[in-house]
Amino acid sequence: MERGSIPSWPANSSPFEPLYVRRQETTLDPSASGPTFFPMRNLCAARRCRRKVLTALAVCMLAAALHAQTDARPPVPFDDQYHKSWSVREGVPPGLWQTKQTTDGFLWLASENGLYRFDGITFTKYQPPPGQKLLKDGPITAITTTTDNGLWIAYRFGGASSIRNGVVTNYLASREFSETVYTLAQDRDGVLWGATSIGLFRFDGKRWSHVDESWGPRISHVDHLRLMTNGELWVDDGKTYYVLPGGGKRFQETGLPNGKLVLTGDDMGWISRDDIGLFPIFRGIGNRWSLGKQLLKENISSITYAPNGSLWFGAHDGIWRIRNINNFAMRSLPADALQSFQKADGLSADFVYALTIDQEGSMWAVTPKGLDQFRKTALTNVALPFEMPQPLMLDEGKSVLIGTGFKTRVMLARLSPRGLEPIPTPLLTSGIHQMFRDPRGTVWLNADGKSVRLNGATSTAVQGPADISEGEFKIRSITTDAAGSLWVSILSNGPDLIYTLRDGIWTRFHGLDDAGSFQATSMMTDHVGRVWIATGASRIFMIEDGKARSFDRQQGVDSGGTTLLFEHGDHVWVGGTDNLDYFSDGRFRRISSEDGSQLPGVTGVEETSNGDVWMNSARGIVHMTSLDLRNGLREERPWVHATILDYLDGGFESPRVSSQASTTALTFDGLIYFVSRQGVMSIDPSHTDTNRILPGIAITSAVADRRRYDNPVAIDLDKGSQNLQINYTASSLLIPERVHFRYKLEGFDKDWLDVGTRRQAFYTHLPPGRYAFLVIASNNDGVWSKAPARWDFSLPPTFVQSVWFKLLCVAASLGVLSFLFLLRLRSLTARMQQRLYERLAERERIARDLHDTFFQGIQGLFLRVNTGTAMLPANEPARRILVDALEQSDRVMAEGRELVLDLRADDTVTANLAEDLSRVDPQSFGVAAPAYQVTAVGQVRRLHPVSSSELLRIGLEAVHNAFKHANATAVEVEILYEKDFLKMRIRDDGQGIDEIVIRDGRRPGHLGLIGMNERAERIGARYSLWSKRGQGTEIEVEVPAKIAYAARGGYKR
Repeated sequence: MERGSIPSWPANSSPFEPLYVRRQETTLDPSASGPTFFPMRNLCAARRCRRKVLTALAVCMLAAALHAQTDARPPVPFDDQYHKSWSVREGVPPGLWQTKQTTDGFLWLASENGLYRFDGITFTKYQPPPGQKLLKDGPITAITTTTDNGLWIAYRFGGASSIRNGVVTNYLASREFSETVYTLAQDRDGVLWGATSIGLFRFDGKRWSHVDESWGPRISHVDHLRLMTNGELWVDDGKTYYVLPGGGKRFQETGLPNGKLVLTGDDMGWISRDDIGLFPIFRGIGNRWSLGKQLLKENISSITYAPNGSLWFGAHDGIWRIRNINNFAMRSLPADALQSFQKADGLSADFVYALTIDQEGSMWAVTPKGLDQFRKTALTNVALPFEMPQPLMLDEGKSVLIGTGFKTRVMLARLSPRGLEPIPTPLLTSGIHQMFRDPRGTVWLNADGKSVRLNGATSTAVQGPADISEGEFKIRSITTDAAGSLWVSILSNGPDLIYTLRDGIWTRFHGLDDAGSFQATSMMTDHVGRVWIATGASRIFMIEDGKARSFDRQQGVDSGGTTLLFEHGDHVWVGGTDNLDYFSDGRFRRISSEDGSQLPGVTGVEETSNGDVWMNSARGIVHMTSLDLRNGLREERPWVHATILDYLDGGFESPRVSSQASTTALTFDGLIYFVSRQGVMSIDPSHTDTNRILPGIAITSAVADRRRYDNPVAIDLDKGSQNLQINYTASSLLIPERVHFRYKLEGFDKDWLDVGTRRQAFYTHLPPGRYAFLVIASNNDGVWSKAPARWDFSLPPTFVQSVWFKLLCVAASLGVLSFLFLLRLRSLTARMQQRLYERLAERERIARDLHDTFFQGIQGLFLRVNTGTAMLPANEPARRILVDALEQSDRVMAEGRELVLDLRADDTVTANLAEDLSRVDPQSFGVAAPAYQVTAVGQVRRLHPVSSSELLRIGLEAVHNAFKHANATAVEVEILYEKDFLKMRIRDDGQGIDEIVIRDGRRPGHLGLIGMNERAERIGARYSLWSKRGQGTEIEVEVPAKIAYAARGGYKR
């Protein structure tokens, strides 16, 4: 690069001569147009002239030397830009040519391999919606976006495609539109313009047409086509530029030569002429433009203007930037104003095809080898002209001291508004480990075995205590107390040794001799004069009036190995290897970030005038606003929202953790400096930018059981799909690694799920139904999108998931249950019948035994008694007694025979329950005869002997109770012969039964109710009793048919 060095134009020079060089030939010919030299009139005049010439030559030689030295300086590198590069290895399409950004924020790439979309993470080849396709899948030569989030692309050898709202419209190459379009642009009226080798084409919304003479001068060839922010369309035909004002109908000649052009104001801009260099341009009277003085010489391939006033241009040797470019339209370019970034710095290739600025301010560069992004970082690198690895820092108010822990050519330097000035350190032979500045401004530098006191530019070696050998004088931490005494901790084989220095005398402090082993990793004196000594194990000593108080984990100290003690106002920050502690109101509290994570390795803290806190930590640079800090400190265990700046914000690397660390500095001009492992960075907290651009969101694809759906619309998934993966993305390109997502599946999820930076959702075993997947995103600064992206889909049921299958399952289940119930009922019936058969057999056995043994024996006894009676005289009184006994015995025997006959079942006899109950005579009970009625309903069936016997006894007991105790006027017996059961009801309208008797199931001294219930249970019948005082009583017995009725053909014995 060549830069101008002439500050102003000479009066007789042309404004079109380059600033970086001006040739003027001298001649002795009086008629020549250059400067004229007149003959010398005398010797004095000749001598004076010679002295002037020599002086002029000396000045020229010095200026030339300075100019050569200036030109020899390399361009300044980008100090405020984060760079990232992608190549084919990371997915960049081969033959990438141009990039454009649609209004939804996605970056679109035109390449030899087709159209691609980029979200900052993944390159995705564009797939048209189902049923649509692009005109070609080959090389794309031009691309542009429209104001309605549409996209136009043009193909090699003719033809174009429009993509708008998911609809692809193709335009075939025709006789009027058959050339390759190299540039596309849409004006404010929505008209699309295309540049080709045979002229300019225009699309009016229906068709493409060639721009003819009706639009002004005939443009038979277009090299460059550019739409400016003011609405003007600029066209270069290879010779000169023409401009079409916004809304105009005729092109006007500008008078400017061809080249790559950009406007940087209403009346000025810059143009790069191929193989010549960069020139300013100015609008004059009558909309005529003029070319200014050449600013620099370079073969520029692309050029663009950033909103912050910087001019970016790509060349054959990288990317170049000039800040505040309009300031150099009329003057030369200083050496430090030109910045460059080349392949050696990480650029994918030195040759740059195109430059594009996106909505969030990132600059995108297209090279033959890939795609590069440049974005402004929150942190600015401070260029160190000399190597200072693992630096440490000390705040001096108006300046900052920077030291290094290694022995280098420069081990100490002072950074001030004048720049970085090296400070000689002849007394130090090794790297600096600690730097401390006392209230009087004296700086103490500690190295291995040596300590140096620095006053201004004067350094003095500090002699250690007499009982410490010279090589063992290794200071770990240092402070001064309120009286001005210096306190130091010195390394030893046991606990660190604490010494004080006052008036040149060292004194050993013994107040911690009983504290056990410790390492005094940091020291500080607070505003009330207490000396703080922190150790490497969450333990802090506070010394006041020579007495030490100890604080450890029991008192809330949880910092671990303490590396920082920093007091501000009424509180103290304690940084350590494990956590960050906050001391206020006499107690320590641990500070955690909002997500619950800790803040380890804090080695520097600064509080700004508005109360914000900035920290240098192992996780990066931590920023807490005063509002967030106040809100967090209201809690017993403070949780504070913290913003963390790391390598994505400027290549920051956490500093080396050391004793009494000093890695931050807040200068009087408001800048905060931070030390990282490899350098120094700064930030202006009053000018931090917040990304307010809402991210666009897209659901890119879905995979259901290995079937892929690209750009999914409302669809029905395959029946029985078990595993569903939904891929989504967002268009925040500034720092895509910090884009966060939340999603929700309506119909399944109850609440939104915060999934961090993950760009996939997974669901398994979804039940059939209709669903809507919603996803929202936030950009790198936590600004959330307002409307979610939505995908509606349904999962049809399989046959086994359908309603019909469920109904069949219910029916089958009911059938099985019914079958099991019937099976159980049959089993119970069989068991009951078996019990009845066993009881019947037992009764027959008893009857047989009574007949064969008991009754035979009784009969023999009766015969002997009768014989004996016959032998007595007729008039014998005993004879009459025996005759009466024999007659009574005959009646008893008759009753016994009837009982025996009842015990034996006779399957030839039909047990008619209604007839048996109807034989009861109410008059036999000696009461007023109530109306008595027995009714049989249904077809009378033959009953099982056991069931008939038990039912008869239940009925007789109930009827007898009604006659004897109910005082009823009517008693009814109803016997229902049903198919599935036999039911017997006995009702009366008597006085009823007490509730206590019903509840207890018996009347005191009586067993009738209990007996009826037991007889019903024996035959598997359901027995129920209802009664109410004054409303009568009803007894109901229900017997299953298989138990009540006799089997066809008689019962089986």
